[in-house]
Amino acid sequence: MLLRVPPSYGVKARAVVGASVSTSDMVSDGVVLAEYFRTGRTGFAHALLAMIGANMLLQLMLTWAQTRGLKKGRAKKFLLDAAATLTCTKPGLDAWRVASGAEQSTGALFTPLAEMGYAKATEVATESVPGLVLQLVAVLISPAEDRSKVALVSIAISAASTGLAGTSMWYDADTDPGQRQRNPRWFGVVPDQGRGKAFAVTFVMCSLQALARGGTMALLAVTNINWMAAFVAADLGLFFAYKLARRDFLT
Repeated sequence: MLLRVPPSYGVKARAVVGASVSTSDMVSDGVVLAEYFRTGRTGFAHALLAMIGANMLLQLMLTWAQTRGLKKGRAKKFLLDAAATLTCTKPGLDAWRVASGAEQSTGALFTPLAEMGYAKATEVATESVPGLVLQLVAVLISPAEDRSKVALVSIAISAASTGLAGTSMWYDADTDPGQRQRNPRWFGVVPDQGRGKAFAVTFVMCSLQALARGGTMALLAVTNINWMAAFVAADLGLFFAYKLARRDFLT
């Protein structure tokens, strides 16, 4: 039997936890950024700053796309969300909308839950994963006595942010009744009972996998940057070949 779970405590809890992790990731990146400048590692500082800037730029573009079709209060909504993005409070604002049960505004491109998901995916692609690899490289090439606890905490938070985003996207797709009806061979892993445990276990696994994959790329980068480029190209090539074979881009 297919069970449609309403956006109650489970969704609210995930929204709040996701916002907390995302905000912690931004704060920890800011602390690490200041440390890089203080210790003279300006190359790492500029790279991390570029990642943060790319994330904010794409988040602003997402906000513009979400609000450009609104019938009422378009300018006000855009300015509010843009200000939240620039002050790193957008994850909390998105979580509040989801937790309060806000509905999709007339003319909006996404529902509040979908908007939060796309924002999280953007953050992972532009900041969490690249920042994780960058900070791992910085730790690997630094003398043991210069490896600060702040950097290690930031690495752990970036891995948790990546793991939470991946888990949330998989969980939402797997528990969607429509997806289960259309493709029962691929969706339906999560049981109707004990979904919280399934989510928690998957989150831990995804976070550890992100840390392991980031560590692999960092080790390749400090050994030979060409090896890392070949690894990424092969990994993405196999992924897209698999997606094309399944015709995922056409259905």
